[in-house]
Amino acid sequence: TATRGLPVRTLGRTGIKVPILGFGSGSRFLMYQDDDQAIAALNRAIDLGITYIDTAHSYGDGKSEERVGRVMATRRNEVVLATKIAGRMADQARRQIELSLKRLGTDHLDVLHIHALKSMDDLTTIEARGGVLEALYEAREQKVARAIGITCHADPGALQTALQRHDFDCAQMA
Repeated sequence: TATRGLPVRTLGRTGIKVPILGFGSGSRFLMYQDDDQAIAALNRAIDLGITYIDTAHSYGDGKSEERVGRVMATRRNEVVLATKIAGRMADQARRQIELSLKRLGTDHLDVLHIHALKSMDDLTTIEARGGVLEALYEAREQKVARAIGITCHADPGALQTALQRHDFDCAQMA
């Protein structure tokens, strides 16, 4: 991926080099009423070297991934693509991963995160037999995801525990 002079860093333990600025495709991306304007903004960001694209299965009930997917149709090889899934059970997570891949118009993700770890109780659910963690390990093993991670904005202690217990390649936090 070309970063047009932006400084780069290695993302966690992934080995993937990313620019220090990423394109978040959540609330501000969804504020565009017109899809074409949103897509133009994403294309402009990529043109400027912002090649780490972060979205989520749940953003705008899929609208974010659909918009990103329209850009990926021609620019997938230029970016590091990350999405997040909110499902907590493995079967639900597998369905969300499949739908995310379809919306994004790709057969693989560079980074796949468990979205929004909330608490130690939430971590217990994630870790349980049949929990989402199983689906993420499978996705990485099957090369559907190059790297796996977890995001957390609510409970730093739960995040620390998750990172100590599990083989995540990266984490995202507020």
